[in-house]
Amino acid sequence: MKMRIFLPTIVLTGMALVSCGGGSSGGDTKTSGNVGFSGMTTPAEITTNNADDLSVAATAGTRAAIDQGNVPTGGKVSPNASILLAISSDMARRHSTANRTANQEIPNVCSSGSASFESNADNTAFTYTYSNCTLAYGSEYGGTVTADGVMRYQQNSDGSFNFSYENFTVTYLGETTTFNMNVSCDSTYQCTYQSDFKGLDGRIYRVEGASVSTTDGYTYNVSATVYDPDFGSITIDANVTYGSCSTGVPQSGSITYTGSGGSSGSVVYNDCDSFTVTLNGVSTTYLWADILVG
Repeated sequence: MKMRIFLPTIVLTGMALVSCGGGSSGGDTKTSGNVGFSGMTTPAEITTNNADDLSVAATAGTRAAIDQGNVPTGGKVSPNASILLAISSDMARRHSTANRTANQEIPNVCSSGSASFESNADNTAFTYTYSNCTLAYGSEYGGTVTADGVMRYQQNSDGSFNFSYENFTVTYLGETTTFNMNVSCDSTYQCTYQSDFKGLDGRIYRVEGASVSTTDGYTYNVSATVYDPDFGSITIDANVTYGSCSTGVPQSGSITYTGSGGSSGSVVYNDCDSFTVTLNGVSTTYLWADILVG
């Protein structure tokens, strides 16, 4: 599945960068410290021994897809991938693309802190480093934006290009989100992302190929591939509603998830405190209090 990002294009000396608008709440993609998925990537076999864990993975992946999908959650704008990409494209507009291999500070970007870059000899690969940079133009986003971390950009010979964000933290309107994300775009600017994140249960997940839609900013339809670190990948088909749960879990709705050999399970969100997992016609209810950490 491909998340289509229809974007204004910025081209500087063969370097194409993208931006898009919107926002979403941090939820269970809010992290601190280094985050990187290193678990199973083969399709998961869904069994009675792991259906509950995979339900948590499906929940985490759904929220991550929403948070990175350019739509607001609960009517509240927060740091997300769209702001992150907008920051990157603005970086490209604000500095020279002359051949520079030494670390160069980029002027007029930060009102405090710093932003710098390095490039390779032919200006097809750039490394941008933000050091607690409060953007001088943050008011353009409706509030103070602070960025900290490393973004890498690679322009490929076939016209495709890639971004990667390594422990990149954005603070916006008092909320902080840390991104470990790869964005791959073909020469027609159709882009997919792969994001690693820490779920509310403390495990590290990956989500990719997401499709997200909403009509009211509270209820979402989501499809994606989610990688559970211990059991492997599942595909999810979700219809969930957020709004009243302080922990960031859905207040209602359901997700169906599918693994290897056509194995599948489902999770129904009863309220902010519990959810019910069904596998092979057998249902079991779990409490979020027994799962959530931090």
